[in-house]
Amino acid sequence: MNELREWGVEFVFLRESINTTPPGGKLVFHVFGAVAALERDLILERTMGGWCRQGAAGGTDASS
Repeated sequence: MNELREWGVEFVFLRESINTTPPGGKLVFHVFGAVAALERDLILERTMGGWCRQGAAGGTDASS
């Protein structure tokens, strides 16, 4: 996004009524990005925790 912005490209999301041109739109876009990054990290954390528990229990495949 930053590279596109340097080229003068801005985004307007029609369905969500988000316009990244004004400062408020940039804020909303960055907040959504932060929430998406948090969710990705939480999914990874839960996945790794499940694998560790499976290994500690002696499981060898995903169905254990």
